[in-house]
This record gives sequence, C-alpha cells and structure tokens, in this order.
Amino acid sequence: MRFVDIGVAGAIGLSSMVILLAVSPEPGTLVMRQSQEQIAMREALFTFASDKGLSWFQSSSGAIICSSVSALSNSTVSYSASIDSRSCAAIPSSGVTSMLIQSGTMTVVLEGWYDAKG
Repeated sequence: MRFVDIGVAGAIGLSSMVILLAVSPEPGTLVMRQSQEQIAMREALFTFASDKGLSWFQSSSGAIICSSVSALSNSTVSYSASIDSRSCAAIPSSGVTSMLIQSGTMTVVLEGWYDAKG
C-alpha cells in the first residue's frame, strides 16, 4: 500500500510540474517581447526623423530638437536626443535604442527607452 501512496504522490507532483510549465511563460517569450519593443522604438525614431527631414535637423536649434523628440514620449517610453554630444535628458545606461543622424558638422543621436515604471 505504501508503494501506491508513493506512486500517487509522484503522479500528482509530475502533473503539477506539467501544469506549471504549461501556464508559465517561456523564457523566450520575454526576449521576444523585448525585441518587439526595441523594433517599435526604432520605427518611432525612424518615422520621426523621416517626417522632419534632414534640413529640419540642420536648421533647428538644439532646444527645438530636444523638445520635439521628448514630445514623442508617453507613460512607458521616453525619447530624447544628444546634439553634438550634449544630451537633452538623463539617459539610462542600458535598454536604449538609438539612431544616429550626421549632417555636415552636426551629429544628432535620437534615443528611446522603456521607463522602469512602465
């Protein structure tokens, strides 16, 4: 009778593990979500740069570029820029997507990242 109890307990344990594996997200799911978020940020930066055009970047002041880029931000994603190595806002050390625009003597780096609270 004791072997039956051990067998039943083992079956219940294995069944529980199978259910947990089926319910919990796979490690790859989180990586895939982060990749999709990175792609979405890159697309937003590319669309912004395309809509403004190179001549806008050349003729606009750093303050105008900074305010225009930061206007893209929302409750979960922050955007900023660096103009000739001068950053508009504090940028986290990781998780940043960036896009470089270089024209003549001006270098603009558009940056986006997900806020920790989002």
